[in-house]
Amino acid sequence: MTTFVANNEGDDCPQYTFTSKTITVIKQKLLHQSLIVTLVTMLLLLAGSSVSAQESYDLVIAGVRVTSANCSDLSVIPGVKGKVSYDPTTKTLTLEDASIEGIWSKDELTCVVKGKVSITSKNDWSAMEFDKNAIIKGNGQLTLKSRESCGIFMEALLIEGCTVYAEGNWGIAGESLTIRNASVTAKGTEASIGSFRNFTLEGCSITKPAGAVWNADEHAVCDASGNVITDEVVISPKGGTAIDFVTPELQPADGAIYDINGVLRSEPLDELPTGVYIVGGQKVMHVRR
Repeated sequence: MTTFVANNEGDDCPQYTFTSKTITVIKQKLLHQSLIVTLVTMLLLLAGSSVSAQESYDLVIAGVRVTSANCSDLSVIPGVKGKVSYDPTTKTLTLEDASIEGIWSKDELTCVVKGKVSITSKNDWSAMEFDKNAIIKGNGQLTLKSRESCGIFMEALLIEGCTVYAEGNWGIAGESLTIRNASVTAKGTEASIGSFRNFTLEGCSITKPAGAVWNADEHAVCDASGNVITDEVVISPKGGTAIDFVTPELQPADGAIYDINGVLRSEPLDELPTGVYIVGGQKVMHVRR
């Protein structure tokens, strides 16, 4: 067996003796370590390339950021149920028969509401928050609730054509709000609709409570005496009624029928006189035959 001696200079330096077998073992260990380092480096590079290939968007759903990997089906996120998807090309979020634990958009956003959609916040966040211009539209019914903040908080928001119920410490609050041909009900312990610099109604009006008006000095919807309203404020399309939306706490079982005066009817719809009714929370024009 060949022996190698490492002779360090100096009387106090120890001498080390290595056999050829020992050197072979050391070389094998170094090679093994080198292979491990190379493999780890490759895995890190692959992980990095995967992450860089996955694009993130300025939209957070139920506490999770929306990405190119999950945007086509956001129900994969815990706290999201129903049909929810995001199109990054048009910056459109589609909500259909869904329940979601909070939405926060830091970019421009259009929300399309279909069917019945519920958005809640269990912490001190708003149920729905828009940091830039946003639109809520569609033919569905959207319910928003926050325990300690706003049902909806926005920079600038247009609510168009749909039915919205918002509740929180502030029902709806922010900088600028436009409601166009929509049914909106808001309730807040601090203000039902307040803290706005700009408030515009197009094709609709405040129908409840009686005498409620927009007060520019208070930046809120107030009563005739100028007090900020903290009870339900209802905004209805002109020609509509104040029962376009049934408050969630009072929502009856599907199929329950209210007449135009908000009275619950026990008769089947086909036995009622011709007229407008609220059936399961939806407005229906009934013609008796």
